[in-house]
Amino acid sequence: MLDAGIDDAASYRLAIDSIFCHIFGHVTKSDQRALTKYNKSAPISKAASLSPKEKRIVEHVVPVTVIYKKIKELSDPTSSDVIKVVSELYKVRIITVTEDARLNSLGLQSSMPVEFYSPEHKLFGDWDARHHVAGISEA
Repeated sequence: MLDAGIDDAASYRLAIDSIFCHIFGHVTKSDQRALTKYNKSAPISKAASLSPKEKRIVEHVVPVTVIYKKIKELSDPTSSDVIKVVSELYKVRIITVTEDARLNSLGLQSSMPVEFYSPEHKLFGDWDARHHVAGISEA
């Protein structure tokens, strides 16, 4: 797909999900991706654990858009390179819809905060930076 000139993260979401599922064994008997297996055991935010009646969503800690951009930055990527990026960055957390709205209001729905890119900031390179900025912590 990278060689085909397809240049939008949404087109890669299924491929990235599938790579993750196959790397970590979240597949069905017929070798199809099974994200629900992973999502059922995914870490939960502190707020979601304290508010069991509030609606919850499964949220990528590092947005798929960011994972896609990281893959695109690779020069002449091999399948091993892509697998390495996905295995390092693909992580979800179950959060409340209120926490999701907070991420969106901060402009962090599909991007990392500026602090992530600032070498002098404590969140520099911290893949949990979006959640830290939005006040989302793991239970």
